[in-house]
Amino acid sequence: MTEVIRCFISVDVEDSGILQIIQNLQKRIEETENIVKTVEVENLHLTLRFLGELPQPAVKRIMDGLKSLSFKPFKIEFKGLGVFPNLSYVRVVWVG
Repeated sequence: MTEVIRCFISVDVEDSGILQIIQNLQKRIEETENIVKTVEVENLHLTLRFLGELPQPAVKRIMDGLKSLSFKPFKIEFKGLGVFPNLSYVRVVWVG
């Protein structure tokens, strides 16, 4: 059986100011009574598109296609926080 991988297209967050703000938010979340595991700063990213569970050959084709793309730098404005799946059961805290 072909292995499947949970995939998404993302860009790294490289702005040190934004990274500092996110780290401060993570510290505040960790200080609450909720059991929350935060993401290491080097793994922070902006998800552009969630692709789902894909077979390994499809992942390779997508990665090869993405490597050939070029784009200009762009700015992003973060406006708030949210959670997945809901406030009663938080698995992901997102900034967007």
